[in-house]
Amino acid sequence: MSTRNIWADVYGVGHTVTSISTAANCAKGIALKNHPSFSAGTSIIDQRKAIGVSYRRGDTGFEYQQGASVPEASWEFDASYKNLSRILWSLFQQGSFQGEGTVYPKYFVPYDTSELEVWLNLIRKLAPSGTATSQRVKGAVCHSLALSGEEGQTISAVAEFRGYGLETNHDIASDTLTFDAVAPLMFQNATITLDGNTVYIPNFNLTITNNLVTKFYDNATAVRHILNDFTAEGTIVIPWADENEGGNSQFDDFVAGNVSRLVIRWGDNEIASADGNFSMIMNIRRTNATHTGDDEVVTEIPFHIVSGLESGSVKTTSASTIKLNGNASVTGTNTEFDSFEVGDLLYALNAAAAGDRTVRVITAIASDTAITVYPTYSGSDTGLLYKVMETPLTISLGDSQNISGM
Repeated sequence: MSTRNIWADVYGVGHTVTSISTAANCAKGIALKNHPSFSAGTSIIDQRKAIGVSYRRGDTGFEYQQGASVPEASWEFDASYKNLSRILWSLFQQGSFQGEGTVYPKYFVPYDTSELEVWLNLIRKLAPSGTATSQRVKGAVCHSLALSGEEGQTISAVAEFRGYGLETNHDIASDTLTFDAVAPLMFQNATITLDGNTVYIPNFNLTITNNLVTKFYDNATAVRHILNDFTAEGTIVIPWADENEGGNSQFDDFVAGNVSRLVIRWGDNEIASADGNFSMIMNIRRTNATHTGDDEVVTEIPFHIVSGLESGSVKTTSASTIKLNGNASVTGTNTEFDSFEVGDLLYALNAAAAGDRTVRVITAIASDTAITVYPTYSGSDTGLLYKVMETPLTISLGDSQNISGM
């Protein structure tokens, strides 16, 4: 067996927050279930031309021209709270936040700007340190992440990446391809609730997409990536015999067009905080409901991720004061937070500080006028315009790892 084959198919990921074209050393190894290659993604301009012969000409200036390149990769792996952190940051971009403490909780919500803040560097280790034949994709962004689980199995993740450039002469000497010594998320350890009712389901799947667009302008390599619509869709299966959500209830909800709150979590809380916790809070709108099943009758429910409720008005004056993280600063007429849940989103629309204008995740609700949000609010303004909305999707995880720049 050659050295090349011994070292093949060891993959790593690192990140940079400076520029799409800036390379960064990898700090995390990812153990993959598939054995993917890095695709160069080079387009070929193929144009048959009249040149007086019956065969094709492949030399310079004739029928084939090298076009723009978009390197691509598709990774399949067992999901854990540690190996998903950087990939989720890449997918959600400026909708990603990292808290502080002995555990660094991380929150991921739909972005409200198309601009990117982080790029990944992906490595395929094809030779040991000191040999410059490994491959590296610079300026990569995760544009799609599929998560799925079924009885008796690990949670499977499939991440699709699109990059800036591909190097085929990379030396891994400066890369640290360390694998996390943590067990993957197991479907059997998940707690699943639908509209507050615990349900036991045989499987689920969820695909999240940022509909990334790569712009070249007058260059052969990518100049920038741009985020477009945030979309997510999936499927859950509810047994007919389920006490709370079985029978015809799912069929009736589909016919009525109801939006439901689906939570899939590992840990005690819907907002993950302890090391090793992972949570997905979704508001789903069913797109069909089909009774099926081989060994038991179940209802298969495809769905889209949506937001179904937001504060009814945005005001600057009120007799009530909304307390954010204990600061009595934001006032408005809609202070009935009992209509909302943890994981929902708050926007302070006209704060003086730019850092106060970002979307915030509601992490706790103390009363109908007091909530805790992250990122924390400075409390330096009063009478702010604000709105609260039901989250389409909030992912949170507890991780003792401090990811620089997040």
